Amino acid sequence: MTQVGELERPLVAIDHLAQRADEALDALRHLVVGAAHVLAFLNRLVPILAGIDARVETLSLSARGSWRAKLDSGAELQLGRGTDDEVAQRVERFVGTLRQVVDRYQRPLEYADLRHHDGYAVRLKGVTTTLDATDKKSARK
Repeated sequence: MTQVGELERPLVAIDHLAQRADEALDALRHLVVGAAHVLAFLNRLVPILAGIDARVETLSLSARGSWRAKLDSGAELQLGRGTDDEVAQRVERFVGTLRQVVDRYQRPLEYADLRHHDGYAVRLKGVTTTLDATDKKSARK
């Protein structure tokens, strides 16, 4: 009887290791598929962002399917969720109008949130919508 029990334990251990190996391979497959998707979308964004002389430094896709990019200028873009076509269309609209905003304020882009369906929100370096203490006193008078 002890020989049967002694044989069962290694078999259970081998079965457990095989399950863990299968799980690890599944996780690796998901990473490879995810990386291929990110690379394909990056290749799609490159010519669009060339319209504002920007290059993507990093591009990521969250577990919830939300895209985020960091540009070579340091600016961050929240691209949001949706199909690749929907997200690319938002980026195209953004690129088509950003130059007007930047030219008006003469400041570089720091952050943009493209998750809105009707437009986008931007933060330009050195431009604020809040009043400092001196401006608050002037505004009260």
